Amino acid sequence: MLEKTAPTRFRLPLVENIAIQSMDDKLYAPFDVNLLVKAAAAQNIAVASVLVGTSILAEQLEDPATRISMRQRLIVYQNLLDCCDDPSIFLQAGNQATVCSFGVWGYALLSSNTLLDAIYIAFKYLKLAGPLLQKSFDIEADHAYFEAQDSLLLGPLLQPAIDFWFAFSCKTSTEVSKGAFKLEQVCMAFPAPEHESRYEVFFKCPVTFNADSNRMYFSRHSLELKLPSADPLSFQICTELCTAMVQDMESISGPAKDVRDLLLLTPNYFPTLKDIAGRLYMTPRTLRRRLADQGTSYQQILNETRKHLAIKFLRETSMSMDQIAERVGFSDARNFRQAFKKWTDSTPSSHRAKQIVH
Repeated sequence: MLEKTAPTRFRLPLVENIAIQSMDDKLYAPFDVNLLVKAAAAQNIAVASVLVGTSILAEQLEDPATRISMRQRLIVYQNLLDCCDDPSIFLQAGNQATVCSFGVWGYALLSSNTLLDAIYIAFKYLKLAGPLLQKSFDIEADHAYFEAQDSLLLGPLLQPAIDFWFAFSCKTSTEVSKGAFKLEQVCMAFPAPEHESRYEVFFKCPVTFNADSNRMYFSRHSLELKLPSADPLSFQICTELCTAMVQDMESISGPAKDVRDLLLLTPNYFPTLKDIAGRLYMTPRTLRRRLADQGTSYQQILNETRKHLAIKFLRETSMSMDQIAERVGFSDARNFRQAFKKWTDSTPSSHRAKQIVH
């Protein structure tokens, strides 16, 4: 029997802890974007429509070396939401996933000894896919579950992101177990959408909306399943490659990160694009172009930096609105409140109150 603490390997729950970060700091392989583009193509939606505003070329998605920012990924999610008439497309995209879709990370899952081992490896290297959601796994009585929480204030993109990750998790778990994995219940914290009936088709179990959390439940006993493709040598090789990929990703630096680092040096005074370009020994025009290549701009990074600083101050301090406004570069609390509302579709006071409740 599995205990709360798994034997000698790791402790439960497994949680992908996501620090407040810029949308442009790190670059990731476009795993989900590839699946979203393929799902769009199946509905005769032009690739160009899905990639507009991202600076990503269709042919780049075929290159294993391509890396994109979180901002570029979210633009793809928004584009697909805007141009597709079928709201279940994110379920469809996640359901198209195979272990091959995720390269050596996927093969590490496939060659794991048990389903529990595969889940552990999935969480250990989740950052390779880019953290749009805070994801966790735990065991409760006779049930195990995956949970998704909003960590980036995704707004209207939260449901599509959860749809995709839940469908992907279900599909890949079924694949590595050769069909032995079965869901028992899916709970969604959002109201039933117009494609409500599609959820049970994809998940093949009861689905509840307006729940307290976003969770997928399955029997804890399935965690002991010996995976048909278990291979210790392949597992070792793939996990070593995954570790190297994570190290490479963590070391990636680009102009967007450089700009954000300079903005954070003096959080109550933000240098202009011209000032930053001078500190980076390039012209403003060159800096604009290099930021555009990463799918972003100075103003986007400035807004993102201000937003994340504001959220951090609201969550972790008791500073007044005037004090927070000053520290994120606003002349008064009124302008800060208006900007925060635009960034998050929430007021600073309601965001702070929500944190206190939870």
